[in-house]
Amino acid sequence: MGGFILEAPVRFWKCPACSKQDVTQRSDVHTQFHECPALGGVTVPLVEVRDLDDKVQARQVTVFAEDYVGNALDNKVAVRTERLDGSNDVTVFPQPAVATGSSRV
Repeated sequence: MGGFILEAPVRFWKCPACSKQDVTQRSDVHTQFHECPALGGVTVPLVEVRDLDDKVQARQVTVFAEDYVGNALDNKVAVRTERLDGSNDVTVFPQPAVATGSSRV
């Protein structure tokens, strides 16, 4: 009895913020990411489309930390992908914790 091996699906991806396009053919569940020049080089997810000719029905919104003190370019804490159907995803960029003070010996 012969078995059938299914080929991994081809998926098409586009960035709503820049002109990046990609095509993947993987069998695992995944989201394709890229470093977006339109969003200052942060790593953001691409949005899956049916075909590379389709218009992306989403937008990328950069979320800034309003209470962050420091370099204005370093205060990006997340990118929210908002889709036309009302769904959204958030990619979070955690800031490293910095401890100050003295130690007791």
